[in-house]
Amino acid sequence: MKKSLPVFFLILALAISSPVWAADVVYKLTYAAADDEAIGTSGTIGYYRVIYGDVYNEIDTLVGHYYMTLQILNPYTPIAGNQCFMTLHMVELEAGGPPWYNFTLQGSYAWGTGIGYGAITNITEYPGSLTGAYFTMDYNPSPGYHWTVNLHLP
Repeated sequence: MKKSLPVFFLILALAISSPVWAADVVYKLTYAAADDEAIGTSGTIGYYRVIYGDVYNEIDTLVGHYYMTLQILNPYTPIAGNQCFMTLHMVELEAGGPPWYNFTLQGSYAWGTGIGYGAITNITEYPGSLTGAYFTMDYNPSPGYHWTVNLHLP
């Protein structure tokens, strides 16, 4: 018994010091062509798109609105897979609750494929560290939604 007590305390110390992994947070984003604004001329420096829409959670409850900019690399041609720099801001409705008030994501987006990937640079009211946090974005197969954004939190 006395020999197993130090092992028990070692296991307990490791368990307490190990990081707790949060579950992924899933959001679904809408898209309407009327809310997609091209700024600049395709193929020129400074061309980017601004997209607005609504944000829903996994159970299809409206939780906020998003504002996304896609900065197209020059020279831009509308070919699927061309990379652009993406910044996505989500603002949660006041009716929503903590801890997911707002977030900012920055990463790369493959034009015409629906695929995005990058860093979670800010989440207000998030109690943990964002070191190692990242997001993925894909087309959503459900009617009424365009993208699914998964926040992978440490």
